[in-house]
Amino acid sequence: MGATNYDVYLAAASGTPVLIGNTTTTSFTPSSLLLNTNYTWYVVPKNGTGPATGCPASAVNFTTAAAANPCTVNSVLGTIPTGAAGTQRPVAARTAH
Repeated sequence: MGATNYDVYLAAASGTPVLIGNTTTTSFTPSSLLLNTNYTWYVVPKNGTGPATGCPASAVNFTTAAAANPCTVNSVLGTIPTGAAGTQRPVAARTAH
């Protein structure tokens, strides 16, 4: 028998993972993640016979991105994203005052 739902566990830094949600799909979007923070997460599949075992051993670590600075050029080539399918446009030269 396959999984019918999934418990999602999450911890910031080296904390103890806590249940943050349950989903019946294989997709989950957590809310309120902090910028530039290390997290650990894992998923526990469940069905009518109960939860799977050994899932914390498959925990994954990730770090959220730092806040974006809209005034920072994204490459040494002087381009910034336009948002349209990854295309880029030249950046006009700027003079500091």
